[in-house]
Amino acid sequence: MKEKIKFQILSNYIRNNGKIVDKAVMGVLLKENPDLKKDIKNLMSEIKEEIKIIESLSEKEILNLVKKEKIEISKKEKSNEKELIKVPGLIKGKVKTRMAPEPSKVNHIGHALSFLINYKYAKDYDGISVLRFEDTNPDNATSEFVESMKDDLLNYIGLKPDEIIIVSDHMEKYYEMAKQLIEKGHAYMDFSKQEELKKQREKLLPSIFRDKSVKENLSDWNTFISGKFNEGECILRLKIKPDHKNEVMRDPVLFRMMKKTHWKHSNKYCVWPLYDFENAIEDGLMGITHVFRSNEFGNKRIELQDHIRSLFNLKNPLVIQYGRFNIKGGVSKGREIKEMIDSGDYSGWDDPRLITLKALKRRGIQKEVYEKLLIEIGLSPTQTNIDFRTLSSINRQILDPISPKYFYVDNSIEIEIKNAPNLEIKFDTFPKKNDKSRIVNTKNKFLIAKNDLDNFKDGDVVRLIDTLNFKIVNIKKKIFEFHSIDFVSFQKEKNKSNKIHFVVKTESIKVKIINEDNTQTEGYLENSASKLKEGDIIQAERFGFIKLEKKNKTFYQFIFCHK
Repeated sequence: MKEKIKFQILSNYIRNNGKIVDKAVMGVLLKENPDLKKDIKNLMSEIKEEIKIIESLSEKEILNLVKKEKIEISKKEKSNEKELIKVPGLIKGKVKTRMAPEPSKVNHIGHALSFLINYKYAKDYDGISVLRFEDTNPDNATSEFVESMKDDLLNYIGLKPDEIIIVSDHMEKYYEMAKQLIEKGHAYMDFSKQEELKKQREKLLPSIFRDKSVKENLSDWNTFISGKFNEGECILRLKIKPDHKNEVMRDPVLFRMMKKTHWKHSNKYCVWPLYDFENAIEDGLMGITHVFRSNEFGNKRIELQDHIRSLFNLKNPLVIQYGRFNIKGGVSKGREIKEMIDSGDYSGWDDPRLITLKALKRRGIQKEVYEKLLIEIGLSPTQTNIDFRTLSSINRQILDPISPKYFYVDNSIEIEIKNAPNLEIKFDTFPKKNDKSRIVNTKNKFLIAKNDLDNFKDGDVVRLIDTLNFKIVNIKKKIFEFHSIDFVSFQKEKNKSNKIHFVVKTESIKVKIINEDNTQTEGYLENSASKLKEGDIIQAERFGFIKLEKKNKTFYQFIFCHK
């Protein structure tokens, strides 16, 4: 039975990229032998005992066992991989989608997935995808966020849109189309006070300005766009039905005055279209065929935008809605983040506590993660909860085979092992590939984690991984003696304790690591890592994946990615 348990633990280790899930191991064993259910408590005890033994081994030793047990290390068959759901009406070469952010904040995971959905469907069907910056609110849109979003989407995520559009460049077209609506009697200038507008909507009453002549409305419109009215004095409304059952159809506002300096057009325009007009017109003029978006928008706005397009004989796109992506474990609202940056609570948009794309890029989340995550969660009609652990789980699978491993020790304490020989040890930098190695020269002084030392007692024999064994003579006086070199001697020792990582005192680099909570940890990394370049990601043994941010002759700063 012990061999079966061992086999399933090793299989689980491979399937989960180095993580062992005891309940999963037990589930497989019970499925193979239902009689084991009679003594589940004892079975779990045996599983945990065997897991403890295996986890005490180095990765190289575990992989040797995997090889010995003839456990196949293989990727899932391509035919079993998930794909995005099929959507009716998608025809090869005739799909056009858009990614339409307002450049008023930085993007987070939810935005990335939304953009990726629209982008991927277009590309999968040999269609066209457009990146469209909806910047017609001069109070919010900034050049900083335009460039930030471009960097996120183009350079980081790797999207390659067929066209990039700034919608404020189309203001003259919007004015022309607004004039057409007035001329056809579909829009009117309204000078009602804010309180009056609210009262009209609540009581389903028409505005007293609703039946003005076309001539009067055109005159007021021209005065409006020339900037001669005061901000808030009047608006342009679409004439639909004041008592419409859909409240957004009750003569909605199309244009309002905002005498603000625009990031691109300065003070050239003072009258700006609201979202529904600008969005509806852009989708229609561009020939957008499909819009994939979160169902938090509902169907009410779809009715309004379809109506606006119908007035210009523009085609409507097919809107496919899915459950919103709920981002857990971090502030996601741009306004709140900005306030906390301004107050000093966050260091910036890339503060490691955030789930902005800037922060995720900084923490080493690879661009492939977003597409893998999207395919994994699909387009569910219900809300999908996403947190950093979801991302890190996928990212780990990507980084594990390509990130070199180095010994790292934090909260270190120096020990001197009496009679320890000078050794030249060869370590596998990529244990699973076994194709690169590094040499570490040891003497008799080592840095180990104080937490490890605190777990030992006098008489214990401890193994420095893949190097040598030493005996603890007197832990209080820090007296340690060389015991032996080979692993077999350690295995036979009655008083054997754990195997621990170490860094050679004379061949170490002092490093600072910025943690996920923005605190800092200091420790020592083996000198082999001195060849790393800024941006490189490594695996610090027993600590996690870390990314080099800054380096000079005496200073190495990393940021913690994840376990």
